[in-house]
Amino acid sequence: MSGPEDDDDPTIPDRQVPFHAPPDIDLSIDDEALLDAPTLIREWAASLEEVDYFVLLQLPRDPLPDEERVREAWRVFALAFHPDRHRDAPEDVRRASTLVFQRGAEAYHVLQDPAAMRSYVEQLGATGALRMTHEQVQQSRREGDRSRAQDLVHSPAARAFAEKADEALAAGKLEAARLQLQLALMREAGNARLEALLRDVDAQIAAHKSSR
Repeated sequence: MSGPEDDDDPTIPDRQVPFHAPPDIDLSIDDEALLDAPTLIREWAASLEEVDYFVLLQLPRDPLPDEERVREAWRVFALAFHPDRHRDAPEDVRRASTLVFQRGAEAYHVLQDPAAMRSYVEQLGATGALRMTHEQVQQSRREGDRSRAQDLVHSPAARAFAEKADEALAAGKLEAARLQLQLALMREAGNARLEALLRDVDAQIAAHKSSR
């Protein structure tokens, strides 16, 4: 899996960056060990096959993060795990930091693209697969974001409400759009893409209220 573009790579400053244990993973280490970078790097490396991209970059899934938040999460992650920061560490720590950094770059490669992120969320819900291949990412990009509700539903009953949701979104009527999306989901429960669009609308409504 290729990493992000070169101009997205963060610089590696001299200042120390705090390390955090992988969320939702029981590392069985005490508070003193939490301050031990080599220990945490080893534990992160050992946990890679148990965490999804959101956990890896410490990003929320509800609501889905925007591109700016994904970019910032990647920079924080890269500052902590970039192999250049650990070139004087023991060999196993250097190898571990490289593995963790590469997986983080893979996560960023997926989550920084809205279409790929939506496909990844759908994949998590459908199969539980924690990783996407390069081919899957490219396919999701070819298909586009498909952010129109009517493109995300399958049944005629849900489509009627989805079309009304699209009309409301085009008019900037977020509350009306949310209601129509909720009604569409009642007719098509479990539609992961529709649920993701509803979360996005909820996030827009919350952001609008907080800015008042």
